[in-house]
Amino acid sequence: FNKFRLVYDETHTVSVLADARVKLRNSLTADLGFAYNNCKPTSEEYAWYRPTTEGKLKLTYALNDQLSFNSTFLYQGGRYASIQDDFGSNRMGWGPEKLKDVFDLRFGADYKVDDQITAFALLDNVAHQKYQLYYNYPVSGIQFFAGVKLRF
Repeated sequence: FNKFRLVYDETHTVSVLADARVKLRNSLTADLGFAYNNCKPTSEEYAWYRPTTEGKLKLTYALNDQLSFNSTFLYQGGRYASIQDDFGSNRMGWGPEKLKDVFDLRFGADYKVDDQITAFALLDNVAHQKYQLYYNYPVSGIQFFAGVKLRF
């Protein structure tokens, strides 16, 4: 039942983007982001899986010059999936399906070793949401990532 259908289509897109960074205190900053995407495909009904609205709020607290903590809330809404059978025909109950909105909460930490190397840890999907990035493919529950960022 799980499958992907690859579609090439010319899409006319108008996006309105807004980003802001606010320094709340010496060590606390807030990053705010919003995007509205108006996509009009030439032959398809929707720009499949493309969100109409996106939002982000990230708070970062710098404990000192090396260690910082952050929390991020992400939102995506207005996404559609194309549900069709193997022959491409729409049967009863098949067709476009509106996907549930995405609400994601993550916590992270960064440790700056020097100007080029930063170690990080990230706890993603803290609320354990089962949203679908693609139809019938729910994301994993709580996820943990760790690694190193290199700056050249």
